[in-house]
Amino acid sequence: MIHPVTVVELDLGAKTKVRDKGGEVERYDLETARAHPHGVLYAHATPDNKHVTRHVSQVIPSLNLQVTRFNWRDTEHPYGVYDYYIDIIGEVERDGEVWILRDLYLDVLVLEGRWARVIDTEEYLQAIDAGHFLLGERNLALERTHWLVNGLSEHDYRLDLFLAQHDIRLDWTKPC
Repeated sequence: MIHPVTVVELDLGAKTKVRDKGGEVERYDLETARAHPHGVLYAHATPDNKHVTRHVSQVIPSLNLQVTRFNWRDTEHPYGVYDYYIDIIGEVERDGEVWILRDLYLDVLVLEGRWARVIDTEEYLQAIDAGHFLLGERNLALERTHWLVNGLSEHDYRLDLFLAQHDIRLDWTKPC
């Protein structure tokens, strides 16, 4: 049985992240949590992850994307080495300093200048069967995934060029 949609709550004031995967809750203290013109930048350590030591993520609500770069502990990750892990997210809710994201199962891995790969399609299909999506979310997830992969291919799998087309430039140089 597939878990319900993962809900992520980012509290920029408290510098916390709570990730709820249908009752399986993870909590992180954020090293960085700040809003920027295109959304939110946040970073946190992942000491219990056997492959990754740190996440640095950029939430881009206007594109329904969360782009993550990992600091790798090793190169033995099940998906191999890649530069970006992009979550397709639903509409972002905001209440002051709190941002709430719904992760819509489909994800895209990007190896800069080389390829993009869609993952977790089986989870997405199981979630449809289980009725886990809000109205319009399953269509949004599928449309955004195709739009993203097609857009990346048109820009030689360069995320910066793809985002520049949408007047978005992400700053990864000052995550803390």
